This record gives sequence, structure tokens and C-alpha cells, in this order.
Amino acid sequence: MKKTLIALFLVLTITSLFTVSAFADEAELKVTSSTEYIPLPDGGYIVVVLNGGSAEAAPGGNRSYTVNDSKSVMRYNADNDLIWQYTLYGTFSVEYGVSAVCTNATYSTVSNSSFWTFSDCSATASGNTAYGAGTVKDKFLFITLETVIIDIHLTCDIYGHTS
Repeated sequence: MKKTLIALFLVLTITSLFTVSAFADEAELKVTSSTEYIPLPDGGYIVVVLNGGSAEAAPGGNRSYTVNDSKSVMRYNADNDLIWQYTLYGTFSVEYGVSAVCTNATYSTVSNSSFWTFSDCSATASGNTAYGAGTVKDKFLFITLETVIIDIHLTCDIYGHTS
């Protein structure tokens, strides 16, 4: 009886692996800053949103100030439930009409599903731009069903406008 149960368990496990493999897209999707909305075959979608920052003017009417903003990449399912989110934060030092420099770049991640995991995430500051990168994978029984590569940036111009 014990051998029969073990054999049955192995057959079911192997069958489920082949079934999942047959249906797995193993799709790789690249999301960039220019992407705003990507519809997905399962009815879900990915959006990239500039969250709209804040400017902190320097005291005394000085033309130097700090701008804080963020950009998010979010994946929703067909029911409009948030599955995961990667957010890039940038802090910029602006001298109005003269220069803008990214002084700090950080990121945060949120996953509302145990199947989706983040890896290789980073945020860097260079010139007037914050760069964000990462990989998100949907896995089931050690099989990668979908991979999303995130490659976004947040830029500030000399007038304090972010994009």
C-alpha cells in the first residue's frame, strides 16, 4: 500500500510538471520608462506611472531647491488587483534655469503574491537622472512562467520638471 501511494504521488507530480510546462509561456517582457500601459494575454496589465513629486524651495528666495519624485511599475491581474510594484525614488538638487543633479536614488518593491519574486533590483543616480532596474519572475513548482525585466529612469530638468 505504501509503495502504491508513493508511486501514485510521483506520477501525479510528474504529470503536473509536464502540464504546467505545456501551458507556461515562459514569456520575457521588458518594461522601460517609455512604457505606459501593457495589456497582457491573461487580461491583466502593467502600467508605468510618474507619481508627481514635491519641490522644496530654499529659504530666502534662493533659486536652489530640492525636488523629490518617484516612478512606479505596477502589475495588475484581470480583476484589477495589484500583484506587484517596483518604485524608483529620486532626489534632485535644482538651481532654477541652470542645473539639475540627481543626488540620491532608491527603490522599493511590493509583492502581493507568493508566486512573484523580485531579484537583481537596483537604483543609481547619475547626472540629472535616477535609474532603476530589476527582474520579477512568476514561478510555479520551480518553473518560471513569466519574467518581467524592469529598466526605468526618472529625469529632472533645469526647471524642476520630472519625467
